[in-house]
Amino acid sequence: MSSDLAWASTARRLSQCQSPALLSSPLPVKSKATLPAHPPHRSPLINPAAMLGSGYSTKLDGPSSSESAPSPPQIIHSCPQTNGLPPSQVNGHSHSHTSCVLLLLDVQVAPLSDPPIGVPSARIVGPNIAKILAAARACPPRTRPRIVHVRNAGAPGEADEPRAPGWALVHTPLPHEPVVDKRKNNAFSGTALAELVPPDAILVVVGLQSDFCVRATCSTALARGNEVLLIRGAHATYDRVEPWGIVTSTPADRVACEIEEELEEAGVVILEMEDVPNLFGDR
Repeated sequence: MSSDLAWASTARRLSQCQSPALLSSPLPVKSKATLPAHPPHRSPLINPAAMLGSGYSTKLDGPSSSESAPSPPQIIHSCPQTNGLPPSQVNGHSHSHTSCVLLLLDVQVAPLSDPPIGVPSARIVGPNIAKILAAARACPPRTRPRIVHVRNAGAPGEADEPRAPGWALVHTPLPHEPVVDKRKNNAFSGTALAELVPPDAILVVVGLQSDFCVRATCSTALARGNEVLLIRGAHATYDRVEPWGIVTSTPADRVACEIEEELEEAGVVILEMEDVPNLFGDR
């Protein structure tokens, strides 16, 4: 990615993201080492039957019933072994020379269902993530990024509880696309993700939720030395309830914008959807 692309994106953000309300109460500058602790992962409790009727498919880009099923993707649990091989040798080759990784965080049925089950911007963010994934997959092998799907395993009774309808990935991973299961906000914590993302790789991040998994994972990636790119319009969250005497809430889009500002101060590059066509080319 060229420096011109980053500067153009930053200029657009100054006019799009910094509303008067945000400028009147700016966030303090934070370094990578002083970002506050991340609260536990949150997702609303939902009725699985209602979710199945929401019209959101778990096979948006999977094969039709008339097509043969693809080989299963490499599933990497918190134990760093896959089919008897360490993650660094999944698919029979080393990942140490990977220059770019597309990380899809918690792109699962529950948060991308129609509201109120899903995030308020599900119908915008969902298609945007699909476009980014399609662009990455369409690249020739020489410039194609590694694509890693991270799947959150919620607590019993939560929408993304393992094997619940909302736990399923929206996009069916291809055989060479690893799936990393996690239980914490930070996708690097207790998983083998670090084996798939070299410290010198460029990390492109999309997914859910902006103020939990996206924030925690981007912060850790910066601390590892990765260049981190977060695409505006391809991450989202829920409205934030503010416990200040009376019950008030901050709209989800403002929460996402606050997180972008905080992460940008820490070193994350914020890009726009219009930057995607040039994102995965030669560097």
